[in-house]
Amino acid sequence: RELRLESRQCIAIEDSDNGLAAATAAGLLTVVTVNGYTRHQEFPGAALVVDQLGEPESGFRVLAGDPAGSTFVDLAVLDRLLRTLRP
Repeated sequence: RELRLESRQCIAIEDSDNGLAAATAAGLLTVVTVNGYTRHQEFPGAALVVDQLGEPESGFRVLAGDPAGSTFVDLAVLDRLLRTLRP
């Protein structure tokens, strides 16, 4: 609210099914990056699930979703997810 953005203009980055549930309840599109505790959890409804956010030299492994050819999460990936999943 302080940023004067609607939930459809925002994206959450979470690392657990509880975080995904909270973000979804708030109406946020969500990217999940798993960790050692959550790597076996299911993440229904996540826009993208990856094993790490990655870097240009060391990309992520996609567990669910479509990164549209990207190998790491950056602002371009987040923007593309918002534009394609929340037109």
